[in-house]
Amino acid sequence: MVDFGPVSHFLGMVITRKEQNRQIYVSQQGYIDRVLEMFAMTECKPVATPMNMDKPRPSIGEDPSCDRDLYLKLSGSLCWIGIGTRPDMSFAVSYLGRFNADPSLIHWTGAKRVLRYLKGTKHLKLSLGGGLQESGELKEGFKLSGYVDSDFAGAANSLKSTTGYVLLLRSGRVQL
Repeated sequence: MVDFGPVSHFLGMVITRKEQNRQIYVSQQGYIDRVLEMFAMTECKPVATPMNMDKPRPSIGEDPSCDRDLYLKLSGSLCWIGIGTRPDMSFAVSYLGRFNADPSLIHWTGAKRVLRYLKGTKHLKLSLGGGLQESGELKEGFKLSGYVDSDFAGAANSLKSTTGYVLLLRSGRVQL
């Protein structure tokens, strides 16, 4: 085994450290730029949200279909970005992934909207750590916070709801 020092790049992610406040930042800006270029969206107009309020519905017989292989390629690229460093777009990517078997032009447009969102927010980074003073002492106690969101009866066919939650112990996510 060879030690090359602290990691700075890993699987398309750029990792930077702030030693003074013990924080690590993870970004995929370069990968996002490559995905935008791959799907000819480098000159697109950015949007503020990854999905419209009126989400794409399941396709019906008369909806024009799109290239399934291209849709799957875009869906996989967006999934990698969402899993790696961008939990803010996880719902949109998960929702659009429901249509991987038979995507239509409506779903393709929804996936391109996520690209437009990424175009305007590609500078965002995932921040990990922090909360310790220089001496290593805790600034505050072990504070547990929780956040939840839901989409009540959002699936048009089955009226099933989608719920997501995250628990944070101080500034770190708790995996359940």
